[in-house]
Amino acid sequence: MKQLYLPLLLITGTILFSKGQSLIPDVVASAGDIFTGKHSSLEWTLGEVTIETISSETSLLTQGFHQSYLQVLKVNAPEDPLVNVLVYPNPVNDLLTIEITTAEKNPQFKLELFDFVGQRMHDQVIETQTHKEQLDVSSFSSSFFVLRVINLRSHTTESFKIYKVKF
Repeated sequence: MKQLYLPLLLITGTILFSKGQSLIPDVVASAGDIFTGKHSSLEWTLGEVTIETISSETSLLTQGFHQSYLQVLKVNAPEDPLVNVLVYPNPVNDLLTIEITTAEKNPQFKLELFDFVGQRMHDQVIETQTHKEQLDVSSFSSSFFVLRVINLRSHTTESFKIYKVKF
C-alpha cells in the first residue's frame, strides 16, 4: 500500500505544480504600437487595409491578424418616420438607384458617396419631397462604398454599405 502512495503523490504534485502552455495573442506586423491612457487604449498595426469579424449565434470568423477583444455593435439611430430612403440594387454593377421621399415641408438632404479609403466620389444637395435618381457607378472599381443620406433639417444620417461588382 505504501508503494502506491509515492507514485500517486508524485502524479498529484506534478499536476498541481506544473504550468501548461498559455496562448497570448500576439501580432506580427511591419509596424504598430499600443497607446494606453487613463480611460482608453489604442492599438494599431500596419499591413492590412481592412479586417472584419463575422459572427452568428454559433460561430465567430475573424479575418486579418489584429483582432481586438472589444466588439463594437452597430447602433441604429432612431428612424425618421417622415423620411423614406431606398437604395437598390445592392450589389450594383452600373446604375445605383436612390429614392428619397418625405412628408417634410422644405426638405433639404445631402447625398455623399465615399469609397473604402474615405475619398468622396459623389456629393449632392436635394431640396425636393420626392427624389429619384440613378447614379452611374460603372466606372468605379469593384469594392465597397458608403452612401450617406443626411437630413440637414433634423440632423439625422442614414448610411448604406454599397457593394460594387463587375458581372
